[in-house]
Amino acid sequence: MAMQTVNATVTLPSIEHALQQGNMAAAVAAQIAAVAAATGQYPQAAQAPPSGMAFPISRQLDGYGQQATLQLAAPAAGSGNNVAMLQQQQQQLASYGMTDFGTQPFLTLPAAGLQGPGSSVLGGATIMPAYPQQPQQQQALLEAQTHQLGSTTGGFYAASAFNSMGGVHAAMADGSRRVGRGAEDSRSKAIGEASGGAGSNAFVAGTRFTRQQAMAGSVRDAILQSAHKLYASNPRSSVLAEMLLSLHQLHPRHLPTLLLLACACFSNGQAGKSLEYNELILQIDPNYVEAMSNIGTTLRSMGKASEAEAWWWRAVRLRPGYWDAVENLMGVLCSARGPRYGEALQLCEFVDGSLRTGDEASRGGTGTVATYQVADAQRARLQSLLYSEGNLRFALGDVAGARRDYERAVEAVLGGLRLDELVRGVGKCAAQIRDQVGGDPAVDLPLLAPDAAARVLAALFPATQGELPGLAGLGGSALRQAKHVASNLLLQLAKLHQDQAITEQPLAVVLPLYYVALALEASPSTCNNLGIILSAIPTPPTATLVPSLQGGPQAAQAPMGAALALQYYTHGLALDARHPHLYTNLGSLLKDLGYVAEAVRMYEKAVECNPAFDVALANLGNAIKDLGRVQESVAWYLRAVQASPNFVEAVCGLANAMAGVCDWRARDAAGPPPTDAAGEQIQAAIARGRITPCGWMDRVVEIADHQLRDGRRWGRGVLVAGGRPTPALAAFVDALRRVLPDGAGLAAFLRCAQAAVRDGRGAPWRRLARALRNEGGWAVRLAERVAAEAQRRRFWEGARDAASVRLPAGLAAPPVPTVLPFHTFTYPLDARAIRLISHRNALRLSHAALANHSIARPVAQAPNPGEALHVGYVSSDFNNHPLAHLMQSVFGMHDRRRFRVFCYATTARDGSEHRHTIERGADVFRDCAAWATARIAEQIARDGVHVLVNLNGYTKGARNEVFAARPAPVLVAFMGFAGTLGAGWCDYLVADPIVCPPWTVRCEVRAERRRRRGQEPRVREMEEVGANRRIKDAEAESEDKGEEAASDPDADSSIWDFGELDPEEDCGAWVYTERMLYMPHTYFVNDHRQGFREDDDLRAAAGSADALWRAEQAVRYRMRRSVFPQLSDDVFIFANFNQLYKIDPQLFRLWLRILERAPRAVIWLLRFPAAGEQHLRRVAVEWAGASVASRILFTDVAPKHVHIKRGCVADAFLDTPECNAHTTAVDILWSGTPVLTWPRHEHKLCSRVAASVVCATDCGPTMVVSSADAYVDRAVDWALSASHDYEYIQHAEQEEGGGSGSAAAESVRVCHGPVADLRRKLFLARDDSRLFDTARWTRNLERGLLEAWRRWTTGEDTSDDSEEQQEYPAAESRSDEWWSESHKLEWASRIERSVASAAANNRSVYAPPGRSIWVCDEDDGMPAQSWLREMAAW
Repeated sequence: MAMQTVNATVTLPSIEHALQQGNMAAAVAAQIAAVAAATGQYPQAAQAPPSGMAFPISRQLDGYGQQATLQLAAPAAGSGNNVAMLQQQQQQLASYGMTDFGTQPFLTLPAAGLQGPGSSVLGGATIMPAYPQQPQQQQALLEAQTHQLGSTTGGFYAASAFNSMGGVHAAMADGSRRVGRGAEDSRSKAIGEASGGAGSNAFVAGTRFTRQQAMAGSVRDAILQSAHKLYASNPRSSVLAEMLLSLHQLHPRHLPTLLLLACACFSNGQAGKSLEYNELILQIDPNYVEAMSNIGTTLRSMGKASEAEAWWWRAVRLRPGYWDAVENLMGVLCSARGPRYGEALQLCEFVDGSLRTGDEASRGGTGTVATYQVADAQRARLQSLLYSEGNLRFALGDVAGARRDYERAVEAVLGGLRLDELVRGVGKCAAQIRDQVGGDPAVDLPLLAPDAAARVLAALFPATQGELPGLAGLGGSALRQAKHVASNLLLQLAKLHQDQAITEQPLAVVLPLYYVALALEASPSTCNNLGIILSAIPTPPTATLVPSLQGGPQAAQAPMGAALALQYYTHGLALDARHPHLYTNLGSLLKDLGYVAEAVRMYEKAVECNPAFDVALANLGNAIKDLGRVQESVAWYLRAVQASPNFVEAVCGLANAMAGVCDWRARDAAGPPPTDAAGEQIQAAIARGRITPCGWMDRVVEIADHQLRDGRRWGRGVLVAGGRPTPALAAFVDALRRVLPDGAGLAAFLRCAQAAVRDGRGAPWRRLARALRNEGGWAVRLAERVAAEAQRRRFWEGARDAASVRLPAGLAAPPVPTVLPFHTFTYPLDARAIRLISHRNALRLSHAALANHSIARPVAQAPNPGEALHVGYVSSDFNNHPLAHLMQSVFGMHDRRRFRVFCYATTARDGSEHRHTIERGADVFRDCAAWATARIAEQIARDGVHVLVNLNGYTKGARNEVFAARPAPVLVAFMGFAGTLGAGWCDYLVADPIVCPPWTVRCEVRAERRRRRGQEPRVREMEEVGANRRIKDAEAESEDKGEEAASDPDADSSIWDFGELDPEEDCGAWVYTERMLYMPHTYFVNDHRQGFREDDDLRAAAGSADALWRAEQAVRYRMRRSVFPQLSDDVFIFANFNQLYKIDPQLFRLWLRILERAPRAVIWLLRFPAAGEQHLRRVAVEWAGASVASRILFTDVAPKHVHIKRGCVADAFLDTPECNAHTTAVDILWSGTPVLTWPRHEHKLCSRVAASVVCATDCGPTMVVSSADAYVDRAVDWALSASHDYEYIQHAEQEEGGGSGSAAAESVRVCHGPVADLRRKLFLARDDSRLFDTARWTRNLERGLLEAWRRWTTGEDTSDDSEEQQEYPAAESRSDEWWSESHKLEWASRIERSVASAAANNRSVYAPPGRSIWVCDEDDGMPAQSWLREMAAW
């Protein structure tokens, strides 16, 4: 019979009534009425069909173990009378347990007896799948049912009655779902015993139906419904057991009864009986997968795991969409006891492949989506399967495959939409809202407030009232669970896009995914994560309200991203008012916006919610420390460490806070034990969980070492897997070759690398693989080099567009050490650790810049002849800040004939005179405080900046991401950070050879290594043989010598360093990845000659030098008596005005030794901070006694002008060797007070700055020492050799009216000795000192910048052709003598000769290709280089 199927989703009470009465004709009429009601095919819903016409029942089997729905099939014209056939079909369906419900919009059918998945035909009836409604509808149906069972509790939802045993039985499995079994009800009879009343008139237990009545199918089904309801409430009920046994006796082959009976046995602990009934089911129907699955569950409970798995696999293979067996099997394969992810993935792939039917065009028309043989109500379970498949791939390292599975899982419930179409839809919603509220169209990100994000699904899916189409048929807990899974999927995809930078603008995808996830599930955690993301978007300012602790909200200007972040944090707290993470991150955002007091309150709320929340405790310590309450912060850090002994941020915070107040209790394992309860508590907290005791500084060093080792694994497996190159590496190198297709240098390296990767086995590949010490770092460094070289080539070609360089696929963002670059100033770390800490921070910025393709890398335009070079300065410190104090005049001192100066301020104007001076001095001053990174970079490019100077480095307020975007050809770092940036986005560091000796500089070390080996740069030729490329060395290529070569930094693998040493190399004491721009006197500029002229009147009145010096001594004496009236005149005052964190125990012991040997000396310190005074006094008493401790004096910190003026009170300044006085040293020298310094570390710039500045005064030898003993001896000698007498100085007093009056005599203390002589020289010569000659310093800087630009235009900055290789013969030795003192002396001598030769030939610089630039002063060459040989001993 030809059939035309018509879906009729209508209520069918008349059909049910007719079927109950056995009136098949009436049933047919009711069916026709239903069709008419649904389709409008007939004018009257109750009209009977024309005479001789009948409509057969069409059903479709749920091939996946669920119920079925009734469909009506209209016969084609001329089919004839089919009533007889319809009756036959109804009888067949009834034999399989069909039941009908009064108001249910579909009829139900168990899957019993039907073969395999898909549809099956019984007679003329087609059985097709159908699914339950939402739980709230189900409950309404149950309440509306009219079945009257004597003692039963009424009818119940058919899905429970005829769902597969997996739905009730497998719920008790140990796999994915569990139900406690408990003991068997002692009052119930054992299931399997005969129940009483076997006669035909006896009642079925628990009902008012007799056994005779129960023989009818409709009554049997009603009783079974009641049994299911009872099973759901009390599976161990004795009534249930009797009821099911009765039904089984009456209907021994009724599969639904046997199924529930097996379940009841299992619940009562009768596993054997359960197996018996399930096996009976399989005897009746060998392909009944529900029974197979339940056998597996029963066997698992009996400890027969392998047999259980076999039964589950059998069920899944027969019906891949039988979800309960799939999920139970998945639970076993992924159990924590012994996960078998490979097998679990095979299961997912089998089910996925079996259910997938192909692809169809997406609803948005941009591509295709996968189609599956899964009914709508089961889409959620398909989504879970694909989610699991993605998780398994991710766990097995296939990140790209996991992402594809996650995307398919989401698309499975999008109703034909692709994921990218969903993202674009959210973007359109955001754009419409932005246009409505008048947002900035330049902001190319979908920025939605929480209320708008919550409505985004309603806007995208109005037909389903905002539900995802694939979930629209669910309700209640099933819908909530499915939405929870979908939300998690979207969050997982968002994280992958964040980490992997899959698209050019990750946030354009990440934010929509978060919005949809939040719309699906209003989760405070999602709000928290959105707040974190949005707070990092520095978009244009907008007014917002920041909560205040001072009563009510207060207006504030915050970036748009931060304003939205505040809204999401607040929205999250409305969902969960005790969410500690939300309070913590809200506090961090407020702190970043400058509301530190409010931040403290939020952190305190977080701690109230969770007193052991280590992050909140540590952040609270940070905020309190920022408020200047350093001592108070220690307690919070200590609580954080006690809560989580291995929480590295807390350990480092505790270390910094304690060092900041000189609380050295439990500082070192080798130090003295603490002598008080507080010290013992600190030591116990640090040592908790450890085998051997150690101090907190030992822990910090250990943490740094551990994180640096772990960080070396970043990117492992992305480029090399199993010793072979990955497809990602091949694609990466191929892409770079397309950017630099030909040429020498880096292009030649890429040709070699491409051939080695394509070969993948030979010696060239093995050597390249050994060069990949850190796969991620290697890729980023190479990508940066290629991008920079591409900029240069476009410049040569006159092009305006820059080539796009992408990172390898699957390379996530790198980890960053907890120990920050700034912390390395005072931590006992070696050269490699310091280098790597900066380098790892730089890699994070580089990765973000390379992954963010929305930031273009511009191509510079050369200045025309006679035009000025454009120099840009970027800083957050163009305000009342030490950097502005030092540099405020430099910008205006540039030669306007050769330079045009641009300043980019990344903080708002503070109205200070320093800001005004800088603004006036620049040709162009741009306030970029509220600008996004891309906008700053684009503006720098539009300004045509040729050389861009970074005045921050790794300091507060830095915008290093601007430099990582390389908006200018030449990038220079200077002043802000006293160390290496370790970055590919910094070409030069302005320094001098005292602070950065050449043997600590990468380019110099590489050149020296090559010179010592006598290696000329190797030439590699490429040959093509058919389709294969091979590498041929100009010299004989030897076979791989083994792994020992990998540990040798100068082994053959060095030919693969593409022109630079790898920061990850294990050996080498070098630190600086930048080439140096060596200044001739000192790199440290200052503005004291222009900014601090308070004694000009004194100088003008004095006349002669002797008179000026006598007058100056009178000023010093008066100020000394004002500051220290209690001190006698014979007391020698040592001073140190640094922050107290620069003082370490070793130095303090040296100071105490000085005081012990110089009994008439004192040491003057600042309360910087005030809390440090008590700790230093306590330690002084413990280590040297009360008498010595009493000679340590403290005063408060003074304003800048007072600070500089009272510097003359001190007789000498004792420097801090670990991290020197920098600005303070210059302040002291300007006052004429000598500075005693010890450049303690060769690899730490910060420990050599004072040596640099004192050497620029031409008095260096008297103020620089090379050891701790020399430091003490020199200070003691200064104190003991000092003497004084008194002179009377006449001062003319002016009378009223301007006439000269009587002369007043003043007794003045006059000092004698070496220190007094040095003070006189420093004071009288300061206006002629190179140290304070700012204009001269600026001219020398200009020489260096011009040379840096010239080298960039010619390509000499990256050349490997060191002139040293031509000037000097190759050395034979390859031993560690390179780093001996004799080698350094020989090295220094060569440099001195080269620099002197350049100066003698009137060259402004000495600049060997590919190496540092040595600037020669116009008058005296380069005095700083003369210190090189002296420094070899330092």
